[in-house]
Amino acid sequence: MNLISPKILYHYTSSDGLLGIMHGKVWVTQIQYMNDSVEYEHGMYLASELVQPLLSDTDTKIAEISKAMAINLNIEVNGELSKENRSWPRYMVMSLTEDGDLLSQWRGYCHEGGYSVGFNVDELCKNLQKYKLYLGKCVYKKEEKQACVQGIIAKYIEKYSGTIELTPQDKNDINISFIREVRLLAAYFKHESFAEENEWRLVGTVSADAPFAKLRTRGNMLIPYAELDVEFKKNVVSVTTSPGVDLKKAREAIRFFGYQIEGKPLDVPVNMSKSTLVS
Repeated sequence: MNLISPKILYHYTSSDGLLGIMHGKVWVTQIQYMNDSVEYEHGMYLASELVQPLLSDTDTKIAEISKAMAINLNIEVNGELSKENRSWPRYMVMSLTEDGDLLSQWRGYCHEGGYSVGFNVDELCKNLQKYKLYLGKCVYKKEEKQACVQGIIAKYIEKYSGTIELTPQDKNDINISFIREVRLLAAYFKHESFAEENEWRLVGTVSADAPFAKLRTRGNMLIPYAELDVEFKKNVVSVTTSPGVDLKKAREAIRFFGYQIEGKPLDVPVNMSKSTLVS
């Protein structure tokens, strides 16, 4: 995965979302509750497909290592189906993109009008460092996804293939650390049809009892999310209004907010989208 990010990445959001960011908060949402959560599940099945053939490898050591890797995947090992679906890991995600004025993003995330918030990537990552979020670029092509998972599999085979005999502790270490890496990787997988978005994600785990872990509603669904602290003035470098949002009024409102927090207008540029929103 490419870790050399652009200097600025953009987050598309509603007026409520922008107001939250202005007040120093960003939201990260549990991945299973996101619109494209099926891609996360697909990543887990992809790992299962790649590990499955290794269970009967002629090299008995590779087969043994693979069985340890398969314990938390949806694979039958020794006549028993693993319990991958027993609980959900609480990976929280914030979506960002390289393009701050993309028509498909306005349509997808700002149905009633909204904003594209440009973040200084270095400052944002530094700001959120205490939450242990990992920034990575999404992977879209199937062969690239397979290569990423195969890289993790190969790492464990190389690490343990020279071991004379796998101890119970070795097997436990393999199944826990392997599934943790695969789950984190799967959080960056998206369907190839979304490649235009050039999405990057901040991904990390949040325990249910963390003081910043919360629930919100969307329709009839409860959505687990976390509310993280950011410094608006230090982190945000631009705001772009979607088609249909009054630019002059948006600029004046943001200036007004600046007087509230520091007695002078904010110097964040507020621009109008160059897209034409056509249904």
